[in-house]
Amino acid sequence: MGEKLPVISGKDLVKFFLKNGCELKRVKGSHHVILSKFNNQIFVVPVHSNEKIDRGLLKAIIKQSGLDMDQFIDMIKV
Repeated sequence: MGEKLPVISGKDLVKFFLKNGCELKRVKGSHHVILSKFNNQIFVVPVHSNEKIDRGLLKAIIKQSGLDMDQFIDMIKV
């Protein structure tokens, strides 16, 4: 992995996944449940106002979504 992961809020992360073809299945409180188009798995993104997601949690969410880090970084730049 060449570049660092960006600092991103849960709200922006949900927007990123929806823009790239994932489907919002439901919202329960501040947790958005998303169906990944990359591996057909469900994962959860916490959205707490504009609070940033810690890098460790971001890595776990990216892995659960079926993307690898380099793919995510390349896609989020666009």
